[in-house]
Amino acid sequence: MSIVGEGVMKMRLILALGLLLLILPSVSIAQTCGPANTIDLGAFLPNQQDNQLQLALTNYASYPEGGNYALCFVMPQLDISAADDVKSFTLTVGAAEAKNIYIVGVDLIKNNDLVSDTPLFTVVHSGTGTVYLKDVQLSNVKNGLSLSGTGKIELSTRSDEKVVVTGDSSKSGTCIDVKSPAAVLSAVEASSCHEGVKVDASDVKIKDSSRIYSNHLGVHALAGRARTSIKGSLVYANDDGNPSTLLREDGVRIDGGVMNEVVFYDMVNNEPTPLLDGDDQINYSNGVAYMLLDIPAGQSGTVELYYSKGDDCGLPEGMAPAKQPCGVLTGITNPVTVSAAELNGAMKMIHLPPQYYSKSIVAVYEDPVRGTAGISREFTGPEIVAFVANPYDIPTTGGAVDTGDSGDDEEDSGGNSMGGEGATTEGGGGIISAAGAAGGCGGGASLMGLAWSDASVGGILWCMGLAVATIASLRLVTAKAPPRRRHYH
Repeated sequence: MSIVGEGVMKMRLILALGLLLLILPSVSIAQTCGPANTIDLGAFLPNQQDNQLQLALTNYASYPEGGNYALCFVMPQLDISAADDVKSFTLTVGAAEAKNIYIVGVDLIKNNDLVSDTPLFTVVHSGTGTVYLKDVQLSNVKNGLSLSGTGKIELSTRSDEKVVVTGDSSKSGTCIDVKSPAAVLSAVEASSCHEGVKVDASDVKIKDSSRIYSNHLGVHALAGRARTSIKGSLVYANDDGNPSTLLREDGVRIDGGVMNEVVFYDMVNNEPTPLLDGDDQINYSNGVAYMLLDIPAGQSGTVELYYSKGDDCGLPEGMAPAKQPCGVLTGITNPVTVSAAELNGAMKMIHLPPQYYSKSIVAVYEDPVRGTAGISREFTGPEIVAFVANPYDIPTTGGAVDTGDSGDDEEDSGGNSMGGEGATTEGGGGIISAAGAAGGCGGGASLMGLAWSDASVGGILWCMGLAVATIASLRLVTAKAPPRRRHYH
């Protein structure tokens, strides 16, 4: 065969492989939704369609497919009138059910604002298989989707099959109410509700470019619900309108848990940056952003970096991210994995490319023991983001940063959002205690559970080194004092 012929053959092979990769996802859908599993609600009269939808859900076992069950609905957008305000379509799966169940193509809308608190679509799963919801659209709802039971439930697996829940004008309900342990929400969208996603179970995962936006609260994890995980997802433009809560808390709010968050350290004033109302950026002026991480011993955590300005996220005009994650930083390793071992007397640094120096950024921290903590303070300007477990590990040979804080001693009720001052650990010692934050070099800080006397001696030595470095270094800068919105309780 000639060289030209070999080239043509290779090109044909490459094209064939590319075509196969494009076809495979469609084949997967076709295998799940065969002709025997397609339920055409358009074949019924409009006043019969809602009853036929519920009848199919009730008799899901009548739709076997490859060892599982698949209900693939072909339907117009089904309008639920005000007269049916209490109607809820329900899939109930008993404990004896071991097969997976696929529900595909449900499209429901309410034609006016709702009064009833009844969720429009409910899944109660107690079996040992998994219930998958794909290509589900619930519009103009007060309470949209409710997931409960002990069985595994997954929402979507691909962006073109995603679950989308949109609230009504009252924004008074919950888009997605998760009471099912270990539920997985992939590529979901939840907007215009009081709570975009309410987490009332442990080990719930929100991932794969999910978008939780324009709610009063984006993700709300209730007290006692452990290891909520939010990764690779955008939680932005959420605002409860209450000036006594932090904007970042409106994005991700975690009730009653242990704080395990990112705390920024102010090298100028030798203390964690004060807890403010979330409207003030920390400006690092092309320096180093030191983040104190409280990672459980023997474990690894991740810090994921996001844009927090609409101009960088391509949001519609007039939609402000509210200092929340509206776009993922690319071109770097993101999220950054940081182990407790790496921060044992050392630090881990990542260098940001120049295109990020002037960008507004927020961080989301997560570890496998306690899950996602929330959204950090907004910061801008660093060339380097450095992670440490203890401020003693920060080099004292220059590299001080401009925190951009005003020095106003007014404080906010930080809850369990990220960036809180004096965050405490499960052991009670904390990353750096409030006493250390108040006392600076003169205080007896309790650091990572050290005894007061140990911390005092270490603090004296560390502060002496910092004083020497301050005299020797020409890179130290003074903290600026931009005006900020006062915060009322």
